[in-house]
Amino acid sequence: MRAVSDLSEFGPLVRHNGAGCSLSEGVVVWVRFEEKPGIFGSAVVLVCAENAPAWDWTRWQEPVAGHSGFRYVRILSYRVKRTRGMISLCEIAADPGHLIDDENAPSGRDLVSA
Repeated sequence: MRAVSDLSEFGPLVRHNGAGCSLSEGVVVWVRFEEKPGIFGSAVVLVCAENAPAWDWTRWQEPVAGHSGFRYVRILSYRVKRTRGMISLCEIAADPGHLIDDENAPSGRDLVSA
């Protein structure tokens, strides 16, 4: 897990219902979790089989096999990290002034091949 303070590269906050993880393995997410009753934390994690129990609240506080003293946390909410392409699209949507409208778009004869 990695702590993060700048969430600008992450999407909107999604409240988790504790019924398992609906995200694909390999997705990067910022999560807010409850470690113990009343003890909260946040981190950036990669969705994978190893952290699946944290998405299923029925396992909360169970001992983690092979890791003495560790117990499963429960994920309360998350934000999915936006891909580079999604960030670019969001920037374009926020400032559409540089887009060309159809009326002023160059025709095929105006385009130069590289």
